Order: sequence, then structure tokens, then C-alpha cells
Amino acid sequence: MVILIVRGFALLALASATVLHAQVPQLISYQGRVAVGTMNFEGTGQFKFALMNADGSTTYWSNDGTSTAGSQPTAAVSLTVTKGLYSVLLGDATLPNMTVVPATVFTNADVRLRVWFNDGTNGSQLLTPDQRIAAVGYAMMAGNVPDGAITSAKLANGAVTSTQLASGAAAANLASGNQSGVSSGGIVLSVDSSSPSLLSAGYTKFGNSTISLGESWTATQTTDTPALRGYHCAVWTGTEMLVWGGYDGSYLDTGGRYNPATNSWAAMTQTNVPGARWKQRTVWTGSEMIVWGGNAGAASFNTGGRYNPSTDVWTATSTTNAPSNGRTQNSAVWTGTEMIVWGGSSSGPTFHNTGARYNPSTDVWTAMSTTNAPVARYQHYAVWTGTEMIVWGGGTGALYYNDGARYNPTTDTWSAPIATSNAPSARRDSLPIAVWTGNEMIVWGGYDGTYLGDGARYNPTTDIWVPLSATAAPSGRANHGAVWTGDKMIVWGGFGGSRVSTGAYYTPTSDAWTATSTSNLAARADHTMVWTGSEGIVWGGTSSGSYFSDGSRLTPARIFYLYQRN
Repeated sequence: MVILIVRGFALLALASATVLHAQVPQLISYQGRVAVGTMNFEGTGQFKFALMNADGSTTYWSNDGTSTAGSQPTAAVSLTVTKGLYSVLLGDATLPNMTVVPATVFTNADVRLRVWFNDGTNGSQLLTPDQRIAAVGYAMMAGNVPDGAITSAKLANGAVTSTQLASGAAAANLASGNQSGVSSGGIVLSVDSSSPSLLSAGYTKFGNSTISLGESWTATQTTDTPALRGYHCAVWTGTEMLVWGGYDGSYLDTGGRYNPATNSWAAMTQTNVPGARWKQRTVWTGSEMIVWGGNAGAASFNTGGRYNPSTDVWTATSTTNAPSNGRTQNSAVWTGTEMIVWGGSSSGPTFHNTGARYNPSTDVWTAMSTTNAPVARYQHYAVWTGTEMIVWGGGTGALYYNDGARYNPTTDTWSAPIATSNAPSARRDSLPIAVWTGNEMIVWGGYDGTYLGDGARYNPTTDIWVPLSATAAPSGRANHGAVWTGDKMIVWGGFGGSRVSTGAYYTPTSDAWTATSTSNLAARADHTMVWTGSEGIVWGGTSSGSYFSDGSRLTPARIFYLYQRN
């Protein structure tokens, strides 16, 4: 017997407030749970979907377009089910056997979703009961709202809610004359509840009205994707995610470019590509991705390359005055003009407390001072503050550190050791990720013989650490992904004794954790995660000797505030 337990669903295709008649994505995000007998199903399941009227006599839409009068579609959609849970974007035509959901479906008063499931053993079975689409589904029709049809009188304070719009990006032309003080010049949305830029531009806050959109996961395209891998590197260019190198049982020198706007991949040239490797470090300069270091078996590298996505050209980095010892699991930061690499390990192992600065415009390396530098280490954390590089933690062999220092490239000097009071306990991570908030470094997770689920914030101006709240924090892990969104840190995935597919948001201003929703990705570690300005993209990774070439885009929930022109 197959049992469906509905976990809930929500429509993600809300009308853009930028232009009320703009095209709206025809997508419904649906999540469910399936069990075979009393056991949650695990693996790849075959699903069929249809939208129909209340008694099932009329089919409005089905995943492959073959259903009539509520009948079972012919072709199925393959979905990964983890611990009984699955999710799908109904209408996502990038999925095999999935057709677009027409907006006209929601001109009908009562629309029901019917689901069939095949576990590969018991055949295709109808899951009951049919699920009624809630009112939010009718948001697809917002794409057809004519200009001027929504008046300010229809925006009750606090009644409208949104999340996927960039600050100040939305300017809706409202019909005038329905509320004092609102002109046809319109309404602007902002993520700032007291936006100085809007106030200075002649706007005032529109009562307590807000727009909010819920969190969503969107699978990345799997056509033309780079080969599966883990321990690779990735950067965000402003329009594309670049991934390169890594390991899939062999060391890799291939990569790819992912454009989330078109949900498409493009291959990188192999001409002049650096040698195959993993655990290398990378930075984005504003025009090029620089990769450096890493290893392949017993060989550690002090070589690297610069990749220009505009020209699809690789250029080798100079080795003159580069750190003489090839190394891996070092740190690398971009200052705005130079890449700074420091620490790491070489075969032996040999650990280093040396480093150098690389200027790509001159292809020149400059050695760093070692006076007052931290002791040799690898797998440490590092961030760039705008004026200094902070390094912290790491270890050597069986040792773990919870100390560090700040390096100023202008003066080529290391500060005195940073404070250890209230600092996180000693730890390291083979893929260490700390985030810089604009005034603090946040360290979370890692490994000290056990997998850690705590952390702290470090303020270099005051030399003070503040522990992070443990309430609702994710389970302990290492080799996870972490990004800074502008107001919160997102962590996802990793290894904590086993691979995990969970994550959470940490907001420093409230010292609070909030769990992410269940993703459409299998549990993994050793993946990459970049922040685009509106989404976190997770890609690749490892799981118990296997590797991934899939990914997903996480769009966090946000609240927008409405401002009216004076």
C-alpha cells in the first residue's frame, strides 16, 4: 500500500510588482510525502500529476498533456524522494515529461491536484485524496492584470506580502484618486523599512503595507552541466556561477558556467587550463576567476590560472616569487587589487605560515612578512574586511587552533594575535567558510574530532567575539556551504557523521536561527555555494563515495515595504 501524506504546497508564480502586467512564471511549488506500507519511501520515484475539477470529470492540465476526464497521464516525472519527502515545480518545462501550467487553469473556481506514484515495484497508484489548490494558486492570473486596474484603495495596510524583489526595484503604477496622498506616479517597494534613499527622493512610507514572498528552491538545469564532482571551487561573477576542478574518483581540470537567468550551462575552454586538482582556492577579481594551489595525490601545486568568462580564455599565473612550496587547503582572499594566499599544507605533510600577494594586472607575486604571523596551519578560516585579511582557526595534524591574526597588505604587517575570549573552540575544516558581514566575521561549524554546531562573531574594530545563539541552530557539521546575503548567513548541507540536506539562516541583528525549507537536493557535503544577490546556488558535492552534478537555487523569504511618492 502506498500512502500519501501531504506536507503542503505554495504557488511561487506571484505577479511582479515592478510592472503589474509583467510575465509571471507558470510554476506551482508542491511538496508531499509518500510511504510504502509503513516505511517512508527512499530513492527515485515516478510521479504523474493532473489538475482537474472537483469531481475529476474534467482535466485542466497534466504533466505530459495526455490526461482527459481525470485519467492517469501516460508519461511520468522522475523525482528524488528523501525519507519520504519530495518536491516538484509543477509546470517546470525543463523537467522531462513536464508541460507548462496555463494561467487559464485558474479561471476555474475549484481546481484539484491529482497525483499518481510508482515505487518501481507496486506499479502506478493513485494517491488520495485529491488536493485542492488554495487561493494563492490564482496568483498566476496576476500576470494578466491590466494597467491601472489595481488602485491604492485595494492595498490595505499589511494585506500585501513579497520577497523576491530587489530593494527599490519595483515601481507599480497605481490608478490615482482612491486614497489621499497617492499619485499615479506610483508605489515603490524596498527591503528597507526606513529607506533613506527613498525618503530623500521624495517618497514616504505607505502606512504599514508590506509585500512578502515565501522561500523557494529551484533546480538548476542538468543539461550540459559539468561532470559530477566534489571539492571543486566556484565564484559568482555578477551574472554567472563559474565552477572548476575537483574530484570524482579522478582529479579534474574541467569546469562550466551557469547562468540562472536562462537556467543554462556553458562549457569552459580547455586551452591553457591549469593542471587537474582538488581543494584549490579561488577568488573573483571583478573580471576574472583566479584559481591557485590545490593538489592531485602526492603532488601539491604552486601554480594556477586566471579565467576570463567574457573571452573564455585561461591565462597561467606566474610562478616567479610565488610561494615556493606547492600547497593545498590554504586560504585566499581578494583585496580589490590583489589575491592574498597564506598557510596550507604540502606533501609530507608540511604546514606553512608563509604566503604571498598576487597582482593579476602585473602578473607579479610579492612575499608576505612572517613577523607576528600565526603559527603554521591549514584548513583555517579567512575573510577580507576591506582593509585587512583575518585568519583564524585551522590546525596541523592532530592539533586544532582557536587563535588568529589580522594582516594589512598596505603595511605588510601582522597584528598582535586576535582575542580568544569568547572565541569559538579550536577547530578546522577542509572546506572552511567564514563570512564577512561588513563589520564582523562569522565562524560556524567545523571539526575538532567531533562535528561542531556552534560559532561566534568577531568584530576586528573592538577585538571582541560574541558567541552565536545555540537555539534552533543546525546540527553540527563540516564541509558545508555558507554565504552572506547582506543581512543573514545561510548554511546548508555538510557532513556531521553522515551527509545532511538541512540548512538554516542566521541573523546577527537578532542573534536568531531559522531553518530553511526542505530542498529538492539529496544530502551532500563538499559542494559549493555562491550568493547571487538574491539567491544562494548550491551545486555538486559528495555522498558516501558518489558525486553530484546537480544543484538548486535557494531564494530566501523577505519582506518588502511600500513607499508612496509625495
